[in-house]
Amino acid sequence: MNKKSGFTLIELLAVIVILAVIALIATPLIMGVIDDARKGSAKNGAYGYVKALENTIATEMIKDTTISPEANQTTVGQVVFKKLANDGTTSTTDGKTINYKGTKPDRHNLKIVNGAVGNDSCIVVLGYGFKMENNEWTEMNAENCVSEDSSNSPVSFANDSWETIITAAHSGNTSAYKVGDTKEIELTDLGTFKLRVANNSNPTECNTPGFSQSACGFVLEFEGNVTQYAMNSTRTNIGGWPASEVRTYLNGEFLNLLPEIVKNNVKDTVTISGHGATAGETNFTSTDKIYLLSSREVWGLNTSSDTAVNETRQLDYYQEQGVTSTNYSGAIKKYASGSASNWLLRSPVSNYTGYFICVGNSGSITNGFADLTRGVSPAFRL
Repeated sequence: MNKKSGFTLIELLAVIVILAVIALIATPLIMGVIDDARKGSAKNGAYGYVKALENTIATEMIKDTTISPEANQTTVGQVVFKKLANDGTTSTTDGKTINYKGTKPDRHNLKIVNGAVGNDSCIVVLGYGFKMENNEWTEMNAENCVSEDSSNSPVSFANDSWETIITAAHSGNTSAYKVGDTKEIELTDLGTFKLRVANNSNPTECNTPGFSQSACGFVLEFEGNVTQYAMNSTRTNIGGWPASEVRTYLNGEFLNLLPEIVKNNVKDTVTISGHGATAGETNFTSTDKIYLLSSREVWGLNTSSDTAVNETRQLDYYQEQGVTSTNYSGAIKKYASGSASNWLLRSPVSNYTGYFICVGNSGSITNGFADLTRGVSPAFRL
């Protein structure tokens, strides 16, 4: 007679206990290895960024011997140079963007001394903080590394931290940021682009009930096209901007591409937009984080093709550029490649059910089928 044998309950429990002990021992070791690798990557990223900064300074100084980095200068996102006048005093300031590949710093306070990063500088990458001491990077508490400009008054849209810009916008203290000023912003998966101050005024008409807030206050728009999209997958403008597929994309997936601090501070904007040719449709009101511009906001014109022209205003930037329906080169937008392209507006064509108004590659007014892909250059308010 064959007798079958197997593990007893006690034997199985013993195996489980042994595996648990092994896991308790191995897990911290594995996590330590992962943390060390992540920390090493962060330190390399910090080192690479600083070297790119120092190389940029050296290159500019070789090109122009009258350029000298200011001693103990703090840099946030850009290298700032002082040009020396004949008498040896500083006269003008120029900005130079740092070209850098890799993980960008979350924040930093870098002191430039004789063209190199000096002691007491700090930098945070991937949540790890590093401090420069005696020409060596040592680990530090990331919370102790605070951008020098984060608590200061606004100085420069290009160079101020997002913390400073957002605080200024919330307090209405944005006079240091001029219309047309630009700042680089990194969009996850899409790349690095420039944001432009498109509006910095809030005239009395903005306080009129039923008036669109999309061209009121501190408005930022992308200087060029950041991606391509169609207003709708079918050739229709029924439901206008609020029902469009591009609106869903911008206020969902696209919004999440913004840096966390920017995304969390984008204002809800009451946006008025026109309607198409569908019987019974009236102008639409929506609340958006991210929105496309309208025909009036670009060209400043009254046209029967857009039924909402009287419920918004021309943005300060396009007004200062003198953009009109006959002088429109200031409305040209390009892709990162440098090629100009049509770009989308939120305004439906009121006498056709399948068209939206868009900006041509020369900056002119054009009508486009709703299902054709065009450039996307959205705006938002802080």
